[in-house]
Amino acid sequence: MKLPDARVGPYVRALAAALNAAAPNASHPPLLEGLALLRALDPAVSGTLLQPAEVDERSGMPSWAWVERVRAEAQSQGTPDARQIEQAQRLDPELAARMIARRDLLAHLASREVLPLRRISARVQRRGPPHQIRVVSDRVGPDGRWVRTLVALQGPTTKLGCAEITADGRVVLDPGVEHLLARHAFSPLAALFAQLSQVIIGEVVELSRGIIGPVWFPGVALPQGLPPELGKGLVVHLPLEVLATEIRRDIDEDPLGSSSLRSPKGYGWARQRRFVSSGRAREPLRAWLSTTHARCEVVEL
Repeated sequence: MKLPDARVGPYVRALAAALNAAAPNASHPPLLEGLALLRALDPAVSGTLLQPAEVDERSGMPSWAWVERVRAEAQSQGTPDARQIEQAQRLDPELAARMIARRDLLAHLASREVLPLRRISARVQRRGPPHQIRVVSDRVGPDGRWVRTLVALQGPTTKLGCAEITADGRVVLDPGVEHLLARHAFSPLAALFAQLSQVIIGEVVELSRGIIGPVWFPGVALPQGLPPELGKGLVVHLPLEVLATEIRRDIDEDPLGSSSLRSPKGYGWARQRRFVSSGRAREPLRAWLSTTHARCEVVEL
């Protein structure tokens, strides 16, 4: 879905304001990086350089293609200087406007860390034995949603099968780990847990997935069976799902969860969904949640 020019700025600023209000924790993709990405998409910074402004019709989030243009611009060579811009303004004002937008966008990208399309990192969480490492995978999904997968792995030695702790304290991941986490970025958590359990020496002690999106607003199709009034304002979703040995009992507080998980022995499972809402959707959202009996936080914007 392409946004009309007049709606692009209000859209990215409203989404940024909602994320600021929600203040997602470290189980979700980093807030500051997400805000920097939205700022890059704002015409106040990038003009028409990144257009067309496309929103995924399924999730209401900035489309993968729109976000990818930010990465492409970040890799462009050279920033237009004042002399080049002045010359272009005399000969081709439209070109000059794009040059100014590129200059401002590159300056923004040089001063901020922007949420990447994909990234994986790992660090030692505890020296043992047992040794424990933490793997973090961030990515923008095909439907534009931002997802963070956290995995805590524990083993009796510094060699955990798919990962190894080096003598200087670094963690070296097998390349297959990134592919596995990418392949199961939105799979049921039980499926990802089963796959990880097959490639490690030790155990998975914690596995979580925090997502930013979908975003509902006028023009985005809602899932079937939901009150249409939920699409008349702004509703931002922040679902979180955790499987861990420290959780004592299963808790499901997600009214939109597609399937329940049967926890492996020794684990507990928890799922929740937070919302940020504004405008005409706020009261319908609260009314709908009251019918689901799910205890969900609704942050007012």
